[in-house]
Amino acid sequence: MNQGEILVQNFPCDLCGEVNEEFLYTKRGSLTNYPFRVVRCRSCGLIYLNPRLGEQAIKELYDRDYYNGKGFDPHVNYVADFDKQEDADKVFHPAGMVNIIEELVPPPAALLDFGCGLGDFMRQAARRGYQVEGFEVSGFAAEFASANQSKVYGQLDQIPAEKYDVVTAVEVLEHCSYPMKCLSAIHRSLKPGGTFYYTTGNFDGFYRKWRLGIKDSLDGYIAPEGHIHFYSTPVMKKYFGKLGFSEIFDFESKSYQATGRLFQLLSKFSLVEPLPAPKTFWGRGSYYGGQKLARVLGLRRKPLPLAKK
Repeated sequence: MNQGEILVQNFPCDLCGEVNEEFLYTKRGSLTNYPFRVVRCRSCGLIYLNPRLGEQAIKELYDRDYYNGKGFDPHVNYVADFDKQEDADKVFHPAGMVNIIEELVPPPAALLDFGCGLGDFMRQAARRGYQVEGFEVSGFAAEFASANQSKVYGQLDQIPAEKYDVVTAVEVLEHCSYPMKCLSAIHRSLKPGGTFYYTTGNFDGFYRKWRLGIKDSLDGYIAPEGHIHFYSTPVMKKYFGKLGFSEIFDFESKSYQATGRLFQLLSKFSLVEPLPAPKTFWGRGSYYGGQKLARVLGLRRKPLPLAKK
């Protein structure tokens, strides 16, 4: 794909349907070198690319090359990661992610991994006793995951209704051409009281920094051609409200997670503990105090809110 062949389309805001966007800046695609426009909806605050590739062209990005680290986002080689034995050596730490899900909904719950990719997270969750299924639009990835004995749906309307205790979407929503359709399918698939857990870049404060002329570190998260939509806390609350989720709540795992430069600095002076979960009074104090300080300094963002049906 090159810039001479690329066909882009204009879209209204996915969240509110308005055509009332404010242009922020352009970001060139790594595959096409096309200058994609980063815009913000004045009506609801959603940040997205407009114009962008059409839905089918975006789906075709997720081929064998993408999962081998040769696509628009070359930072992860998913195939190589799948075969690694140690969770710490993998980019997204699927076994560690299962630890987080266990805090929310323990096994043997029914779990759907939305945007399951090659299925490593499903594999780890099944080992812990979860009843796992997946959804994936990439034909290559879905076939790979299915070969490892996990059922994978390829169309939104194939996902069963009210079947799952928890639906996960790890670094998926930024890829979705139509987030409202995807979130609607997730809501429909959950049992009453079921939990939706997801991760994606938190764009709280991104627009404010742009207006001040400050470049946000999340600019690197805006990765055309495949990263399309970008979310903040108010935006996610509007999505959940429109879809009828009964509860919107904040959640941060108790599992110890390194939080970037500040924690690396604090660890050098033994001010944080390199443990899966700090247990001592001083360990917990340094960990959670470090989290708070990291947020104040802009080195760490609070996770986006989760939701229950």
